[in-house]
Formats: sequence, structure tokens, C-alpha cells
Amino acid sequence: MAPLSGGEVEVGDLPLSLTGGFAGRIAWASQNPVVVPGTLADNIRIADPSACPGRVLAAAGQAGLSGDLDRLLDERGGGLSGGERRRLGLARAFLKRAPLLLLDEPTANLDPASETAILEIVRQAAQGRTTLIATHSAAVAALADRVVRL
Repeated sequence: MAPLSGGEVEVGDLPLSLTGGFAGRIAWASQNPVVVPGTLADNIRIADPSACPGRVLAAAGQAGLSGDLDRLLDERGGGLSGGERRRLGLARAFLKRAPLLLLDEPTANLDPASETAILEIVRQAAQGRTTLIATHSAAVAALADRVVRL
């Protein structure tokens, strides 16, 4: 990441330069979340390794990940559907208590029913946070207060 050449980036009224930078202030849900060998709970906990099991369970529930959190995953995410991978990224975003939320194509390649389900999850994840979403979906863009088309 390039350093600022001028000005200041603020979250609320706090300059990020005073808060230790960006990394700890951002929750990120990518198109293709990294999956590590371990349980589904372990993979959610990547966002906050100190999170207690109750918080991990709550984040999974908010993201619509039902089922066994002790389910073993391999490094390729074997056993997860495309929608479950998206939900894994969103569960991490829920778990990490960060004021900035970045979402990269949260509904790309999902069928219409799955997209509709993810829309409500995105709406919940964005509450009380500054949220930036990269999307080609008109339905996702409709969630925004402000849309910038590039």
C-alpha cells in the first residue's frame, strides 16, 4: 500500500494515522476467501483469533452458515459451496469489529435465490460501519447510500 502523499484518512473523527494504520480497522470479505486446513470455526476465527466460541458461532449464524462448525476443510475449501465460501468471508467480516467494511463482489456467480439471501446479510454486516462494495450487481448497488460507477 502506498503512503498518503497529502491529506488525512479518517474513520469517524479519528485519523487512521493515529490508530495504527488500516489493517486493524478493516473487515474484508473477498470474492474468494482464503481457506486453511482446519475446521470451519478455525477458518472464521482467522478474522479475530482471540474470539470466543460464542462469538464465532454468532458470526456464523449472522452470515447464514448453518451446520457443523467443527466440519473439517482442506486448503482448497473442499466441502464448501460457492455460496458458503461467500458466507465464510462475511462471517469473518461480522467477527472482526472494525469500522470499515470492504466487500468485493459479495454475490458474484451466485444464483438469484442465493444472491437475495446474501443481500440481507450484507445489509446487516454494513450496519454502523463505513462500507465500500465493489459490485456489478444492480441489487447490491441498490443497498448503497452513494454509488460511484467506474
